[in-house]
Amino acid sequence: MIGWLAQLPDIEDIALPEPVKSPWPLIIGIVITVVILSVAVWVVVYFLRQDANRKAPEMPPHRRALRELEQLEAQRDELSPNQFSQSVSLTLEVYLESQFSDRYRYETSEELIQRLATTASSQVPMSKRQQLVDFAVIAEEIKFGLPPDAEARKLPLLEQARAIVTT
Repeated sequence: MIGWLAQLPDIEDIALPEPVKSPWPLIIGIVITVVILSVAVWVVVYFLRQDANRKAPEMPPHRRALRELEQLEAQRDELSPNQFSQSVSLTLEVYLESQFSDRYRYETSEELIQRLATTASSQVPMSKRQQLVDFAVIAEEIKFGLPPDAEARKLPLLEQARAIVTT
C-alpha cells in the first residue's frame, strides 16, 4: 500500500480554482464612458448651434419688406381690401421703422403725413416722402372709406409700397 501512496501527487501541487472577477468595475467603467461621451456630444452640438445662430445675418429691411409684400401678393385674393391694406401698411411701417430708426408704426397716417411735411423731424429721404403721402392717402381710403373699386385698388397699392421700398 505504501507504493500506491507514493504515486499520488502531493496536496500542495493541486491548483485552487481562481476566484470569479466581479463585473461591477466593467459596468461602472462603461457607464462613466457613456456619460462622458454624451456630455461631450451635447457640448459640441450646443456650441455649433450657438455658432449657427450667430452667423445667420439679419435680413436687410428692404429685403424683408419685399419678401413680406410678395407673400401678401400671393394672399391678395384671400384677404379683404381692408385686411390687405392694413397688412401692406404695416409692412411698410415696419420697413420705415427699421430702415430709418424711427417709430412710424405707432403713428396714425395723419401723423405720418404731418411728420413727412416737416423736414427737420423726419429721417425719410425727400425722394420717398411724396410716395409715402400718396400711399398713406390711398391706404386710408381703402381701409376706412371702402370704395366700390377697393378690390381693384389692392394691386396698385402693393406696387406703390414696392416702389417705396425699392427706391
